[in-house]
Amino acid sequence: MIKIYFIQIVKVEKVKLLQKIFLIRRLFLLSAILIFSCVIIAAGSTVFAQGGKDTSSATIEKLPVVESGMPNVEQHYLNILKKNPDDSVALNNLGMLYLQLGKTKEAKKYLLKAVNLYPCDYLTHYNLGTFYSYLDDMQEAVTHLIESAELNPKSDETFSALGTFYFRQNKLADAEKSFSSALKINPENENALFGMMGVYQAKNQIDSALEVGKKLLRTNSRYQQLHLLLANLYLLKNNLPEALANADEEQSLYPDEPESYYMLAVIYNKTGSEENYRVIIKKLRELIKTKDSAQPLLDSLLRKK
Repeated sequence: MIKIYFIQIVKVEKVKLLQKIFLIRRLFLLSAILIFSCVIIAAGSTVFAQGGKDTSSATIEKLPVVESGMPNVEQHYLNILKKNPDDSVALNNLGMLYLQLGKTKEAKKYLLKAVNLYPCDYLTHYNLGTFYSYLDDMQEAVTHLIESAELNPKSDETFSALGTFYFRQNKLADAEKSFSSALKINPENENALFGMMGVYQAKNQIDSALEVGKKLLRTNSRYQQLHLLLANLYLLKNNLPEALANADEEQSLYPDEPESYYMLAVIYNKTGSEENYRVIIKKLRELIKTKDSAQPLLDSLLRKK
């Protein structure tokens, strides 16, 4: 029996935990950014494959959380590796923990050791795909995700991740094929649905993108940036009321994200709502202090104005 260590998170202060699998940020030009789903192996699963074999009898062990709110897991895994240097779970989880902390050298060390020991472990290849994507090495990222998909062809998340990587490379046909594969396995895969919306928009198939978006709304109406993308789609169709309604909804769900304010400013500028436009510009100026993406968005708006 293999123990799978699930980190129980209470609060995160300095280090933001990497969220679900992917968000595709789309304003007027689509650009995909990777957010990891597999920071810790089996954070959403009780199955870990070792040596290409499915060990569904794996158990979950919750780790203690220190007072600062960040689980004290690094030493936990280092202690495991002292007793068993070849422990695949510890190697993977420690590697992904270091990646989360931005320590890429350490992350690479443990992930490469894991894949050398267990070349048929699909989760290790998945994690390496995540690692190389973080480094913007899309060729290596795709190589490992393809390997992961071949080892575990029933993983919708792997195909969804592969689709996002292809999308980042502007390989729309490959992206669409991968997202479709994910949706055949799991028709409600939220990341694949969102990714397919991005593909359709990039192909200027706006109605198809909206149709998929409505399905995602039924699946999870709080999916981050869904309403933002819907607002942009309706804006492209010149449906300003729906565009405004979705931008407002995104802003209410995620009030500290600059992208929703950017979209609102674009809509208000288009409708001639000068007072509302000035309010949004003021808010973006405030967000510059805490959000790196606020400044370029503000600059873009002011140039267009």
